[in-house]
Amino acid sequence: MAEEINANYSALSKRMAAIADLNSAASLLQWDQETYMPSGAGDARAQQLATLYGLAHDQFTDSETLRLLESLRNNLANLSDTESRSVDRIWRDYQRKTCLDRDFIERLSIQISRSFHAWEKARKEQDFDLFAPELERLTELKREEADRIGYTESPYDALLDEYEPGMKASELNRIFGVLMPELDRIYRIIASNRVVQHEDELAFALSEDKQWMLCRDVLEMIGFDSHCGRLDRSSHPFSIGMHPSDVRITTRFNAEDLTVALWSTLHEAGHAFYEMGLNAETRGMPLSEAASLGIHESQSRLWENQIGRSMAFLRYIEPAFLNAFDGKIPHDFIGKLHQKLNRIEKGLIRTEADELSYHYHIYIRYQIELDMLEGRLKIKDLKERWNGMYETYLGIKPGNDSEGVLQDVHWSHGSIGYFPTYTLGSIYASQIFNASLNEIEGLNQLQSKENLAQLKQWLQHKVFKFGRTLDANSICRKSTNNDLNPTEFVNYLETKIQSIHPYLAL
Repeated sequence: MAEEINANYSALSKRMAAIADLNSAASLLQWDQETYMPSGAGDARAQQLATLYGLAHDQFTDSETLRLLESLRNNLANLSDTESRSVDRIWRDYQRKTCLDRDFIERLSIQISRSFHAWEKARKEQDFDLFAPELERLTELKREEADRIGYTESPYDALLDEYEPGMKASELNRIFGVLMPELDRIYRIIASNRVVQHEDELAFALSEDKQWMLCRDVLEMIGFDSHCGRLDRSSHPFSIGMHPSDVRITTRFNAEDLTVALWSTLHEAGHAFYEMGLNAETRGMPLSEAASLGIHESQSRLWENQIGRSMAFLRYIEPAFLNAFDGKIPHDFIGKLHQKLNRIEKGLIRTEADELSYHYHIYIRYQIELDMLEGRLKIKDLKERWNGMYETYLGIKPGNDSEGVLQDVHWSHGSIGYFPTYTLGSIYASQIFNASLNEIEGLNQLQSKENLAQLKQWLQHKVFKFGRTLDANSICRKSTNNDLNPTEFVNYLETKIQSIHPYLAL
């Protein structure tokens, strides 16, 4: 019996590795699509991706996968804890994927490619109407996906579950219900005290070539392994992992503001560290996969915010700035940069938002896509809703569609249910980093290559090594001894803001 169980588990592992190879090949084509692919290749690339995803879907949902899973599920007591949890996760995936036939997978894949190219054109021409028809067709397919998978409360739950397993819109409503009033309270105090900081914006202008060198230098300083990862340019920063030995990240540049490229790079590097830290020997199995996008985002937000916006980090990477500016950085450059990075000011662009106002951007997108999916918002009215909510929550109206409704790539990928993971990730990040401070001496005061390496090792032990064999909240409990708690994120913000503005009574 034991020999048969081991043989079946080995066969399942090999099968999942082969499926992972197909998905990785598709991921590589997607990376190319967003970086170097000729613009005329869109239709051909859509079909190539549809074929690969279709093959992966067929292999995963065929009768042999079912046979192996049923055999192993009948013998869970004879498996190790990690093996039994892996079988449980794969069975859950199998149930979800068998709700979607190959025809649907290929139709969805083709529509995603078409939607992405329509978004790129619309963004360049600042015209939402060029994207709206493709988004409408894609949204219809995502509703069909939700209906096929099934749900008890909201179709949104079926899609959200792909990114944050077990999470529901009702729980998100509770989390935002705690978080948003607290953010409003903090912002009102800041606004009433007229905390205004004006840095010399010219100090942060730098040519694209120099910014490229700066980003590469800082990646090296934080321990990014260039033998297993690479940095490229794209219209919207992203990261994608084919294997722990092959992780790609991208950034974008603004010659007037070096922080756009560098902090996007830090954000994506956090994702890359997670991908590089997953188990390479269990290819395709849950141990080699991320627990959730909330946990994934916790890593990007941690490196972008808890590390990247700290004075200790800025002092550590000062040599990189000196190199980029040919040895002549402006007077009090680090102090002004620290002020700029931690300024609380509502703005139009999500990826450039401060740690407080960022979550207004997420809340707006969450409410919009919830209404899109549940049928309360027609795509033709989406732009008007977006602009209205920006005026209501941020007091700003977009000047054009590219800085408004077209600023994010996510909906063109069909990623409805993705945006809330940014807020979940920020909450996880504040808790995880706070826990790390108790175990890594001096991390918050003086950062170096050595203690940042310690942080990565700590994260490897507390977060990365579990892969998807534990759910997000279980990883949170193991690393912090607490469940996900939005109040801890509020406490983190208050402590940080008061350290910069001690006269504020938060």
